[in-house]
Amino acid sequence: MTSNANVLDAVVVGAGWAGLGISHSLARRGLSHRILERGRIGETWRTQRWDSFRMNTPNVQTVMPGDCYDGSDPSGTL
Repeated sequence: MTSNANVLDAVVVGAGWAGLGISHSLARRGLSHRILERGRIGETWRTQRWDSFRMNTPNVQTVMPGDCYDGSDPSGTL
């Protein structure tokens, strides 16, 4: 017999930008979940980035869920 404490509402595969954003949303809704990641959380963002990589969206849209942009150029790009 299993208890309800062992039942998850969701499993998130991947702890990159999207996976962490979904995890934040699930937590805000009070849903129990786990993130599965092959390596360290955010590994690709830590070790597989390009020096020339630039976002093509305004700075104000390049923040993680629950965060806010507080820089001086919200319409600019990184």
